[in-house]
Amino acid sequence: MASQNTIAPQGPYRRGLRGGDFSLERGTESVPDDSLYYLIKKGKVRFKSEDFAETLEEYYKLCEVWWKQQIKSSDREAKKRGALGLLGRDVHNEQATLVLKECGTPADLKRLEQARNRARHAAQKAAAAEAKAKAKAEEAEAKAKAKEADEAAAKAKEAEAASPEVLTTTAGS
Repeated sequence: MASQNTIAPQGPYRRGLRGGDFSLERGTESVPDDSLYYLIKKGKVRFKSEDFAETLEEYYKLCEVWWKQQIKSSDREAKKRGALGLLGRDVHNEQATLVLKECGTPADLKRLEQARNRARHAAQKAAAAEAKAKAKAEEAEAKAKAKEADEAAAKAKEAEAASPEVLTTTAGS
């Protein structure tokens, strides 16, 4: 998933994977220089857009297919690269974790642990922010209800003060 804060590159741009048959390009010799971002697969345009984030998301879909193929390879380095790619998109991908445990180095496994810790921290931070926003909304709602009740009480008091007094007299007074 592309981030909403993805900064679009300016000028010529090319992004691809080693051994892959696809790339994301803008302003290169392979694509028109028209400010569009192109997704090229096997030399043919598969997708194009003015929106970099949208094109990047389509590129990542192709990456995920490629990485899933790579983790089935007999080449340990290709398997490792495929696992790292998948784990870069989802730190909890079980199949990629198993491949990394088989083919990765201790440094790779440490990187995975650190990435999972960052993901856990980000989830906790997001949950805390959501809880804070919910509490703030509930507080605002309670204040609004209290204000409505105060206004209704004030109106009732005004109405009572404005109504004519009814005098009752008793016989013989």
